Amino acid sequence: MQDDKVNELMPQELAWFRELKLLCQTHQMDVSSDYEIACYAIVSKGSTVKALSRMAKMKKLEKAHNLSAIDSVKAYETVVELCPGMFSACGRDRKGRPAIFFDFSKCLPSAITQGGEEAWRCVLKVLLDAFDASTSTIHDVREGTSWLCNCHGMGWRNFSFEMEKKISMLYQDGYPIKIKAMYLSNPPFILNAMITICKVFLKKKLQERIKIIQQQQASDYFDGQDIPRALAGGCQVKYEDWLKDQLATRQHSIAEFAAKLASSAST
Repeated sequence: MQDDKVNELMPQELAWFRELKLLCQTHQMDVSSDYEIACYAIVSKGSTVKALSRMAKMKKLEKAHNLSAIDSVKAYETVVELCPGMFSACGRDRKGRPAIFFDFSKCLPSAITQGGEEAWRCVLKVLLDAFDASTSTIHDVREGTSWLCNCHGMGWRNFSFEMEKKISMLYQDGYPIKIKAMYLSNPPFILNAMITICKVFLKKKLQERIKIIQQQQASDYFDGQDIPRALAGGCQVKYEDWLKDQLATRQHSIAEFAAKLASSAST
């Protein structure tokens, strides 16, 4: 898509956006920007009930944990200390969708739990920053994102039913993001048991998008330079740099989207 089109709404999406914006004003919803409203409108496919429900859940979560008061860099540093290596930069999949990489073998729920509320706040902040980074243009919100996950060496120490359930709320019913594919690479023999347990709260649509692959199959879905080194790929970008660039793109998109709306309103 042309650069000047990546933050344009399609006619149907524009109608959804206008309806949702009016309802946000009516219900006095606290929204950060018109871009945010557009994201909810697109992901909810025009269902204002679903959009408002998602927004309410996110606002409740943000308020309960005072997430706006947490510095992103500090949150990331805290998570790295608790679960070193859990996040790595990832490029785009072969369909051009932005991707997020997780190394599940580096996730240590016990360390997060021991860290108390402050640790959990940091985990939430880092996840939401990653979601922001992968929805940095209207086009990317529309097309959705892919998750690429390393599961080699993953054991029960890396799994928490309660934590998985809480986090699933973010991407299934809260944050405006579309998970179009979830690639689980290098599966241990216990992975199927973990997935079965998670089916209690995972929606059928998402269950169908889970793909268990071997490491060499990652190249079927990603170019080599977009695969993290943890999966023998060639992506050399540091996670912090990727995040900084993507969040900068998002800020540009927020401003550009607002300008486009103002321009259309004046004509």
